[in-house]
Amino acid sequence: MYWDPGTVGALAGDEITVERPNEPSTRAVATDCYLRASAEAAQKPSVGDFVLAPCLPTRSARWCPAKVDAIANDGVHLSYVIGGRSQVVPARDMVLTSASLGPSFDEELRQVQRARADAQYLAEADAQGGPHRPAGWRPRVGTDVLAPLEWIGLLACRHPKYFTAHVEKVDGEQVTVSRRTSASSSTLRSDAVAPVPNANLASKVEPPSYVLVRPSDGTHWKPALAVAWDATGVEVWGVGGRRTVAAGDFVVLDDIGSRSADRGTCSGALPKPTPAAGEP
Repeated sequence: MYWDPGTVGALAGDEITVERPNEPSTRAVATDCYLRASAEAAQKPSVGDFVLAPCLPTRSARWCPAKVDAIANDGVHLSYVIGGRSQVVPARDMVLTSASLGPSFDEELRQVQRARADAQYLAEADAQGGPHRPAGWRPRVGTDVLAPLEWIGLLACRHPKYFTAHVEKVDGEQVTVSRRTSASSSTLRSDAVAPVPNANLASKVEPPSYVLVRPSDGTHWKPALAVAWDATGVEVWGVGGRRTVAAGDFVVLDDIGSRSADRGTCSGALPKPTPAAGEP
């Protein structure tokens, strides 16, 4: 994924001795090297081609693969395979790559772009706050709630994962909950949890709105974007594509009060879970 510039020191059949400033000489197969043409003889890339161009940041001496998105008066618009970031580069500062490398570069770029889109998607969902809490609602012993149960220091509070949990104890403004798949309990502030939706608690949605969708695999509730709504359910778009979710299987993300002002901590978090009996 990285290429280093150099000059040809010697030729021996299909091997090239490459010289680089302040570096020992290295040998390379000729087919693994690309000739950097002069500015006058610069190659003319087309949209969709993969090229090598100076890596980001531009002060880097290395060259990296990138895909040509557009060709304009200000230069060639590239999406870099490493990181997926965009940059405008003069045509003289790139060379076309072998067509055989295109498919692997293309797949790598798709994966990077999907990861970036997913990260942005999760950040936008998180900005909406926590699961909807009806006015006056309070957790009660013996009921199920939605609770953020995976804590990894303070970073997990930026994108908490909500699970269905069972209320074991309510003590003033604190609530102790447990997952049926876990041997330990967690003590949170009561305003960190929300009711598990059902047909009677189904939230009205004003699309587009972010929601949490009940998981089918027993893991955490998944964020999705509601794009259409009626009394029977909601049509959502998420990481898995579009689908329809029945009323009672989703909850609107609208409780901004469940986050602290600095967004770096969760108001409901007490740092360490309470071990179950017999655990160290």
